[in-house]
Amino acid sequence: RYFWEGTCNIPWLDPATVCVLEGPPERIGENERSVLRFVYQLPSETRQRLGKFIFDNYQQDIYGSMAGGDRVTPPVADPSDIWPLLSKPGVAISENPEPNHYFAVSFECVWDPEHGLSILFNDLGDPIDMGGQGDHF
Repeated sequence: RYFWEGTCNIPWLDPATVCVLEGPPERIGENERSVLRFVYQLPSETRQRLGKFIFDNYQQDIYGSMAGGDRVTPPVADPSDIWPLLSKPGVAISENPEPNHYFAVSFECVWDPEHGLSILFNDLGDPIDMGGQGDHF
């Protein structure tokens, strides 16, 4: 597999988002370009939906299942408070996107520095699954 990598300005996410596109070495394919355009054009509310999705998973699966209350898994009261626990984002786009496997957004995170965090999005721009970096592609 070949990967194209560069920095993209994704308005709803971050002006310096690292984008990784899977594809042939000759050029970036139309599938990947189409998904990248889609990601770029998502509305600003996408960031709030992503923050809430990460927050809900953090409360249930991370803070709720670990000791919590320490510097690795601090209590978080609001979805907007999750962002300081995350690094700058990356976006990964597969060579063969599918409706429920369209693109992923990944971060380093304080509660799992070894594996990080990856959020899978569908072709409607909704976050649908969360795992470690590399879990979705």
